[in-house]
Amino acid sequence: MKIFQEVNLVSFGFWGGAEDVFNAISDAGKVEALEALLEDCYPDGVMDTALNDFLRYDSDDLFSMLGMEVEDAEDAEDAV
Repeated sequence: MKIFQEVNLVSFGFWGGAEDVFNAISDAGKVEALEALLEDCYPDGVMDTALNDFLRYDSDDLFSMLGMEVEDAEDAEDAV
């Protein structure tokens, strides 16, 4: 059975390195930009593990798409 629900990114329970990446995005005031980007990339929604993996493993690309410095991503990854 699949259950889909709409979740606010701030309340989503990121885990592992994705939590640090999300915190860096939040600290930069880019959460709304991230939400818009995710809605464009995943118009039909995204599974929780895929979302978490996107932040964790594609942080350099994500930071670039959000107009953030890659050093911010590296700082977030170093916190892992």
